[in-house]
Amino acid sequence: MARYVGDQSQACIVFESGTYANASGDGQWIGMVQSCEVTEDIGKRSVRYLQGATRDVGQHFDTVQKATAAVSFFPQDWRMLAFTLGSCVDTSGTNSTHVMTAVNSNSSNAFTSGTDAPFMSFQLEDAKRFNPTGLNHIKTMVGAMVNSLTINIPRGEPVTVDLNLIGAKVNYSSGAATSITAATTVPYLAQHATFSLPSGTQVNEVDSAVITINNGMVAEPWLNGSNWVSLPYPTSRDDSIELTVDGNTTWAKKFYDQYFKGGSEFNFFVRVAPSTTRFLELTFSGCAVPTMTDPTSSTGAQEQTITIKPKTCSSTAQDQIVKYNPW
Repeated sequence: MARYVGDQSQACIVFESGTYANASGDGQWIGMVQSCEVTEDIGKRSVRYLQGATRDVGQHFDTVQKATAAVSFFPQDWRMLAFTLGSCVDTSGTNSTHVMTAVNSNSSNAFTSGTDAPFMSFQLEDAKRFNPTGLNHIKTMVGAMVNSLTINIPRGEPVTVDLNLIGAKVNYSSGAATSITAATTVPYLAQHATFSLPSGTQVNEVDSAVITINNGMVAEPWLNGSNWVSLPYPTSRDDSIELTVDGNTTWAKKFYDQYFKGGSEFNFFVRVAPSTTRFLELTFSGCAVPTMTDPTSSTGAQEQTITIKPKTCSSTAQDQIVKYNPW
């Protein structure tokens, strides 16, 4: 017997092309993955029935399979944000630019065909490796889509991205894991982040920020002769930012009186920039502040937490990755 240990484990994605839930090509680096969990619900039913002649369960059987996954990583690029928003335009050069925009339900997918206009999807492989000769433990979610993406920016720490994924089904293998090449760039760090509200006025006293983009994915089976989810789809998009700041005379009144009580709308701009040629920019338009906490403590800085709800989001990233898209 041999143990599966974290130093030999890996997680990667493979691009899908042609039709939904069909992947091909090389493994793609996600980032510095800290944890990956693929969960499969096989719809096991334990049934009792009349004339079973026992107090015990009469029969077990499987119904519809459902697949979800959670991945947490330190980002070295923003490809997964492109899969979250649904559209990316790559412009290559010495440093490539990636313009990512949020799509509506009537937008087609340039990389996966089908009359149902499938959302951007990929294959997720979660591999516990021992050797390549049949002793590995590999779960692969096909047709994975980003249900939600959360960017955590805590003071003094690496930026962390948490993915919640929904897919079609999970395939199992004990064979060789997909080969991937690790990125060597330094991950994005919290000290690289700036926040501006409105877009041109920087807030300097930020303690932490949590940015969430939620696609509201629905993954339910159709009555079509299949025992797995044929095609998840996004519903209403719901974005939010939770900003915690040290209360100060410049911003406390604006947050409370102008944006929370007064209801003024604004644009919110986030930039995470390790250098002038490697950065992420997020623009949230039509923002409002529905809730704000403003406690008073006997010691320490007086923190305020502002919840920001935007109407929409767009993003631009620049780095040395030629394409975020499959081609």
